[in-house]
Amino acid sequence: MLIVMDQKDYFQLGAKLIGLYSLILALPVLLGILPTLIAVTRNSTKVSEQFGVQHLPLFASPILLAILGFYLLKSRTFVDRICFNGIHNVSSSKLPEYFTVGTKLYGVLLVVGTIPGFLKLLANFLFALNHLSHHADTLTGETGFRVNFVPNLAMIGFGILLLFKGEIVTSWAFPSSKENDTGNS
Repeated sequence: MLIVMDQKDYFQLGAKLIGLYSLILALPVLLGILPTLIAVTRNSTKVSEQFGVQHLPLFASPILLAILGFYLLKSRTFVDRICFNGIHNVSSSKLPEYFTVGTKLYGVLLVVGTIPGFLKLLANFLFALNHLSHHADTLTGETGFRVNFVPNLAMIGFGILLLFKGEIVTSWAFPSSKENDTGNS
């Protein structure tokens, strides 16, 4: 059976995939700023010195990514109100299947796209580990080596999860048809 999708279907599917991308991207951004937050809290004696206006952009990025991702993934009103006001009779019975395929492909993209950066950071970590001395921090700081590979490892883990369990995200992004019929987002 051939299912024909129109531009509203493709856009809704793409918006949900971008929402998934934003939501998952929030985690490595958050994990990337954790060392900075820990350093600030350890080096400050007063609470007022710990967090200031200069730290707001650090928090804003993962929070905004998560909010945007959640909105795009769960909301039908974004597509209906903003982009395609005049289109009403659209069959979206196959959108969950297409979304699952896209989710699994996105998992592959996460794994493949993150491996090079992960291996570079792992090499930097091993280099710093082999030169353990009181000068290791200076060496890594002066050469610009980054050794925090936890965000990359998290991305690879999410990629593997999406590849093998993409249906979980699909059931979240496309709630039961009974809920869809009422127009809730």
